[in-house]
Amino acid sequence: MMRRKMMAVGLVLVAAALASQAQAQRRPDVRLNTESAYEDRFIWPQIAVSGSKVFVAWNDLRNGPSGRFAGDSDLYFNRSVDGGSTWMAEDLRIIASSPNPTARSWPQISASDDRVTVVWRDVRSAGKGIYANLSTDDGTTWQASDIRVDRRPGSSDFGTLETASSGDAVYALWKDWRHVPHPIFIGDPNDLYFNRSLDGGLTWMPTDIRLNTNPQATHEVSFPKIAAIGNTVFAVWEQRQPNQKADIAFNRSLDGGSTWLTSSIRLDRDQPGSAYSQQPEIIAVGNSVYVAWVDNRNGPNQIYFNRSLDGGSTWDPGDRRLDTGGQGVGTSFRPEFAVSGDAVYVTWINGRFGSSMNAVRLNRSLDRGATWLSEAKILSDSFPDPFDAALPLVEASGKAVYVVWEDMRNGRTDIYFNRSLDRGSTWLDSAIRLDGDAAGSAFSTNPNISVADDSVYLTWTDERDGFKDIYFTIPFGALPYGEGTPGSNGNTPSLHGTDALTLGSTFTLSIENAIGGAAGLLAVGGPGSKADIPLAGGSLLIDPIGLLVPILLGGSAGIPGEGAVNIKVPIPPFSELIGFNLNFQAALLDPAATAGMTLTNAVEAWIL
Repeated sequence: MMRRKMMAVGLVLVAAALASQAQAQRRPDVRLNTESAYEDRFIWPQIAVSGSKVFVAWNDLRNGPSGRFAGDSDLYFNRSVDGGSTWMAEDLRIIASSPNPTARSWPQISASDDRVTVVWRDVRSAGKGIYANLSTDDGTTWQASDIRVDRRPGSSDFGTLETASSGDAVYALWKDWRHVPHPIFIGDPNDLYFNRSLDGGLTWMPTDIRLNTNPQATHEVSFPKIAAIGNTVFAVWEQRQPNQKADIAFNRSLDGGSTWLTSSIRLDRDQPGSAYSQQPEIIAVGNSVYVAWVDNRNGPNQIYFNRSLDGGSTWDPGDRRLDTGGQGVGTSFRPEFAVSGDAVYVTWINGRFGSSMNAVRLNRSLDRGATWLSEAKILSDSFPDPFDAALPLVEASGKAVYVVWEDMRNGRTDIYFNRSLDRGSTWLDSAIRLDGDAAGSAFSTNPNISVADDSVYLTWTDERDGFKDIYFTIPFGALPYGEGTPGSNGNTPSLHGTDALTLGSTFTLSIENAIGGAAGLLAVGGPGSKADIPLAGGSLLIDPIGLLVPILLGGSAGIPGEGAVNIKVPIPPFSELIGFNLNFQAALLDPAATAGMTLTNAVEAWIL
């Protein structure tokens, strides 16, 4: 016990010492498109995470005759199977048909275990449609033929596409004008259609289903959104009334999308068609379903909310306004959700402050949407200066909440980030810029965020080289890299990190699958210490080493596979450590190993 306590103190001291020798720095961001770029080529990245696997798909214009216009777009893909540490050397085109100057756009990506599915809008010789393709080997190979998702006769126009997934089930929802003659103008009536696959996108229902329950092609439907929990599927949308004002409509299926309610449910609680209720967003967890939207019933656009605690069967009799308190009146738009347990978080853009500039705001409920903060929080800390923020996204895991957005405080858009570790009660005093070029030197846009375990993954479109490229970063987390060496009974000991690496917290390193009772050393390195140096039949993965800490494993002495230990690493509450990098690797005595020593893999840790 004393040895472990001394080790923890030593790790605190080395972190502080290394921080005094180098400026705080984040993991360098990584460009995911691997072909040379040029203007307007790579846009709208979408991200999915399954365990330690990270998948990104995007619109790509490299195969069009001009290389610039959306009408020439294809879809490309890159992936990491080690939590974002390394990526494929070449990105992949994931459409099976030959490259040609037609539009493929709006990729929606999902992942489960080794399966990756992408659904997109497509214009090809067979007509306009919704298509899918999938990989069952982590994106290494894809189906030889694309799969048609919509079941329209011939070709007709379509709009916004949204998908949701749950295990091997993939659900697709889109705007559809199949019952409307051409040409199509904004405001023309249309319908909302749905299809689903229960095998990861390989096969789909032979007949797609119209979800809006008014007579076909009599209303305009917009902003469709979809969520799924197991076999239960929820859809919400904005439905225009004859007076061109709009309400929020909801439908749901309890059998994986086979059947739906015969009449949709209106969620906004003012008089039908009396205001513009629009831009809905939906999220579901367990039996709870939450919907937020933009509503102008009181004049300026405001954020309203309703919920169901019984899977969409009943809803609160009164909706509630979330953008409360603060300065000015302004206008609010673009709500986004995250849920963790009973905690519900909603972010949006707000144009208060008496100008056209916008700030990122957040409200939260800790009791499944029953009560909310009396005053929403401002997260874009450039307030009250007139800097513009846009496109906020929020994710949550445990007690942690993460928000990312575009921000123009530096003259051009950068990607900014803030986080709370106490369910949204307190936040970093200053948001962190995540794009790795000079502040304001280029436009960084269209952020996307995903959270898995204790790591946060971010991707965006970046013009730092004068072109639009796809970039990726991890603001903090603990990621394995490299490989260990086998010892007794062929067992290779492993090293991994758990818990969030945040100021004032305790980070845990765990060694497992070693020989019981083994002694060894934990090597610690600072920023830039990742290495690959031959040692004891394997690789030393840290150089230079800043500290060697003695360790002793538990388990029955000499028994292969029983050796394990948890190492507590206190993170000092020093602000200069934000963005700081530490690397770890262990060497353990084992008489059956090369040179009598086994090595673990290494762990790269980033502090926020």
